[in-house]
Amino acid sequence: KKKKRRFRFFRFLNVLIILFLIGYGFYIFTTPKNVRELKKLKYSNEAIEIIIDKNLDEYIINKKAYSKTLDVALVKGGYKEEYLEEYLNLPYKNYDEYIIHVNELNNLNYTRTSVLSIINKLDKSEIETIIENEIVLDNITSYFDNKYFKIDNLGRYANYKKKNEKYDIDTVISYVNMYLDYPLYGHDIEIADVDDLLVIANKYYKLGKDYVPKDLVTIDAKYRNSYNHQVRSIVKENYQKMAEDMFKIGLHPTVTSSYRSYSTQKILYDAEVAANGVTYADKYSARPGYSEHQTGLAIDVKDGSGNYAFFKNSDEYKWMKDNAHKYGFILRYPEGKEHITGYAFEAWHYRYVGVDIATYIYENDLTFDEYYMMFIANKKD
Repeated sequence: KKKKRRFRFFRFLNVLIILFLIGYGFYIFTTPKNVRELKKLKYSNEAIEIIIDKNLDEYIINKKAYSKTLDVALVKGGYKEEYLEEYLNLPYKNYDEYIIHVNELNNLNYTRTSVLSIINKLDKSEIETIIENEIVLDNITSYFDNKYFKIDNLGRYANYKKKNEKYDIDTVISYVNMYLDYPLYGHDIEIADVDDLLVIANKYYKLGKDYVPKDLVTIDAKYRNSYNHQVRSIVKENYQKMAEDMFKIGLHPTVTSSYRSYSTQKILYDAEVAANGVTYADKYSARPGYSEHQTGLAIDVKDGSGNYAFFKNSDEYKWMKDNAHKYGFILRYPEGKEHITGYAFEAWHYRYVGVDIATYIYENDLTFDEYYMMFIANKKD
């Protein structure tokens, strides 16, 4: 009985093998070689028909290349002969507009690497922003790699780079994020966190005309000129501590300007305009609402001579520029950074930001505008 069962099994197996060989032979006999090869590469029947119709079969078979992107472009529409290599080399992304996006990005002359990077890093609406606005950036992948990159600024990066070819990508991103692509006073941003110790007021960030810090106190007479200068309480505490240490080594810092109201700043700015014109006034004075003095966090300091023009040559300035950070103050408008701050170098203008941040700014040769862009505005976004 066992022998009979074994015999039946092998006979059945032989029949299966014979049927398979007959079927396979029929397939080989009736199916063209190019179709067989394309099937072996996993192309769909619909795609194979179109590939052969477009005389692409020999090329694709020789490359031994299967591409889902090409398959979809052929079957669902959108295929363009000039982008065959792109379809063959780009991995497929499963969304309806993918082939259209590939075509449009290639129309903008983006490289294969850039197209892949755009598709991998951006969502559909962001890709459509690039296409609709015809945004073209060389080395766009390098923009994505910058940790301060903002997709909403992509068009501005492109325009700014076109106008400033000498700037590298990191500089373009930093400057645009600081709004330097806009004219000074040409893009107002209302400040929400006005009482924050790290509030920024510059030629783009504007304070309200009614804003007055809640904790203004008067600097003790020993540390100021005859005017009753007011600052926020933490500024008074740390400035007077710094001034005491300066007194001990024979230096004589004196606060000559501190908190200014919106209306006071308007009087000063208007007087500067009347005397010297708008261009000069904008270089040396803030328009009302844009002055750091309105925050109560800024002070102007002179030495014993009482002359701003000579302060940069004083021992007080030399000491403060290298030591003020230890007390939480930064030189707000340093020399060589005028294109960032929008102000001429002011050796006398110091801003309180706290010891840790002041030290970071000092050690990394930054302006507060740069620090704010890197660590505060970037976090909010």
